[in-house]
Amino acid sequence: MTTRMKLIIALVLFPAFCFSQPLGEIITKDQAEQLITDKFKIVGYKYDSFAIDSPSPIFDTFGKADLDHDGEEDLLVFGTAYVTVDGTAYEEDEIVIILGDKKSPTKVSFPYSFFRGLGVHIIPYPKIIKFDSQDYLLIQYDLTDYENGTSKTYKDTLFVAYDHIMPYNNAPGNKVVTRIEFKTDYCFGSCPVFEISMDKNLDATYNGIDHVSKKGEYNLKASKRDWGYLSQLIALLNVDRLKDSYYVNWTDDQTAYLTVYFQDGSKKQIEDYGLTGTFGLSVLYDYFFGLREF
Repeated sequence: MTTRMKLIIALVLFPAFCFSQPLGEIITKDQAEQLITDKFKIVGYKYDSFAIDSPSPIFDTFGKADLDHDGEEDLLVFGTAYVTVDGTAYEEDEIVIILGDKKSPTKVSFPYSFFRGLGVHIIPYPKIIKFDSQDYLLIQYDLTDYENGTSKTYKDTLFVAYDHIMPYNNAPGNKVVTRIEFKTDYCFGSCPVFEISMDKNLDATYNGIDHVSKKGEYNLKASKRDWGYLSQLIALLNVDRLKDSYYVNWTDDQTAYLTVYFQDGSKKQIEDYGLTGTFGLSVLYDYFFGLREF
């Protein structure tokens, strides 16, 4: 990586962006860089170029693995993305996962908002690993406590399900989810303020309050994939065992409120000021932020 400062944008949302070129034809780094630059563009966001890092014995910069366990190879690249967001140019480190579906390969959204919340110098490094004969993605990142002069390394094991990131857990919760509610409040700036709820019958409501593209209340029907993903994610996070509140040690940030209702009549409420309670929760938040663009 270059030693220049890089900015990890708060929310890089590419929900299941499809392209037509077969993933099996991507053999070289140059082809992968060109693919990312040419194919992944949404309104207000585009790649000007992408530079895959040099090979490293510690992490992977270019490789293939079956990360969604469907029998098809997926593509992993890691490097420097040069992007333009709403007319402003940025340079950022980025993990790119492209699923090798036979009909429509897709780019998986990665929850960079979590690392943005920890600091612009926090970089997750990816490594393809095998566990129980299946491929997974191990990410590693370091957090430094400058006040105490200490540093700690964190690791998370991930796979892909329903075309989205999923944290691995060999002992997931077994409580049946019946309803999920998520909402955000204001920050000192233009943070999206909205509310989303969804239940096991796939009934969903959305209320866009401020700094969102859709304002007002909507009654919607969720897809089975939405509910399947959220139910599995909540089980893997063991949400009912997490803390009731998380907070960062600065002011003027945004708060997220999560409420999960279970079939046994219990519920779990989490208040997260700064939206960096855990990496797993950030995956859940990222998904809800994506759902508001229906």
